[in-house]
Amino acid sequence: TVLKAEQETPLLAPVASQIQEIHVENGQDIKKGQLLFTLNSKELEKAIKVNALSIKALEKDLSQSAMSSQNYAQANLQRQDLLRLKAEKSRLHSKQEQLTIKSPYDGFIRDISETINAETWLKSREFLGLVTSKNTTFEAYVSENDIHSIELGSSIQFTDPTTLKIYKGVVSSIEASSVNKLKNEELASAYG
Repeated sequence: TVLKAEQETPLLAPVASQIQEIHVENGQDIKKGQLLFTLNSKELEKAIKVNALSIKALEKDLSQSAMSSQNYAQANLQRQDLLRLKAEKSRLHSKQEQLTIKSPYDGFIRDISETINAETWLKSREFLGLVTSKNTTFEAYVSENDIHSIELGSSIQFTDPTTLKIYKGVVSSIEASSVNKLKNEELASAYG
């Protein structure tokens, strides 16, 4: 059986960071905007502090140069540096906001690695989990010997082996398949 969600979004660490808190567990229903993970990056915090100090120092230099007869070209360069530092400040704060990972839509969370917990260090772009929409479709291959026991409209139940979440539904289509190679290898049987 293959679980196909209408929408799936992998959750990745935006920068090298440490997990501060995991707010959900595998199989949990989640709402759009719900807090899933809180991460912390000492490197990003340091970059924000250095940036703030640089802006403060440059603003002080500019205010003092306004009172003196400083070279106009040098003051212009300082203003450009200040604009660059303020743009960098905005980029750094945007990165910092990404450390609070929230659900992009209603659904459930799955595939959170059992090896991660609070205080786990993550590499940039490291996988945290998968948000899956609630609108799911199951595709299953059934042997010809068992096809007679399935009817359109029949109730079905599947259990996700990773989360043990139980899905209930209704058979919406039955199609014959005569293929030599399955497009989803996970549906292949070791017994032929």
